[in-house]
Amino acid sequence: MMRVREMRFWTALVVGGLSAAAMAQGWTALRFGLAEALADATSAESRLQPFTGDDLVGDLAERGLLRFASPLSPHARVDAVGALLGRTPLNGGAWLDLAIARRASPLRWPYQR
Repeated sequence: MMRVREMRFWTALVVGGLSAAAMAQGWTALRFGLAEALADATSAESRLQPFTGDDLVGDLAERGLLRFASPLSPHARVDAVGALLGRTPLNGGAWLDLAIARRASPLRWPYQR
């Protein structure tokens, strides 16, 4: 009987630890969501910069910084979004941003006529 109680105790500790880890990630996502909702062109750098190194929301923060950045030249925007895609190639929103930046660029790409 003692072993069943002991096993329940350790199982409860493991489940509690896993729950705490999930809650910590959820807290990071919540803080980022609030920072993104409150960000505007003047405060985006200070609100979103702390999240750029995070594994969970770092690419979203970098994309938000690009979105709120002062008007970059089309070539600079293409380069910045290309660098973001170099780090996160599966970021669909960044691919859309790259297409928009390329479309706005006066430079003709090899596949455009």
